[in-house]
Amino acid sequence: MRNLGEIFHSSANASLGTCKISLFAWNGKFLVKFEQGLVEQTLKFEDLELPDGNGMELLAELTHIDKVLGGFAALHRLREDFLESAP
Repeated sequence: MRNLGEIFHSSANASLGTCKISLFAWNGKFLVKFEQGLVEQTLKFEDLELPDGNGMELLAELTHIDKVLGGFAALHRLREDFLESAP
């Protein structure tokens, strides 16, 4: 797996917080990994799905980033639920 780049993103909506976004090339796919604290989300794209062919434009034009950041709240709650129910 090859790391193509990473950026740190802060939402204009302060309640959504910040996240680290990494782009990887692996096995004919691009992986976009979003990390916030101890949770992460990964989106995968086939090489042919991206018009520029190298995936770097994907990092620059993530127009749905606030949707991803909003999903982190649910993941954080789920993680806490798991910890609370652990024996």
